[in-house]
Amino acid sequence: MKPTPRQQKLIEEVLNQAHFWMNTNDLDSPTHYGDIEEEINKLEWDEVVSNEEKKKFEDLLGDLLDFIKSKKY
Repeated sequence: MKPTPRQQKLIEEVLNQAHFWMNTNDLDSPTHYGDIEEEINKLEWDEVVSNEEKKKFEDLLGDLLDFIKSKKY
């Protein structure tokens, strides 16, 4: 099954965040979490995710960032 348009938008957001993290000069910066929240809010306005889903997706992206940050060596 191909991804639906809603799924494609969520996948695009994962890719956008990952691309930003890969090119940042400070992966440990706490502003990344604010950026995640801001971008997720844009998705909510586009009716891609509900309020409950928004928080879950935000937490998942934050957890992914934390996991990546923990793999320094």
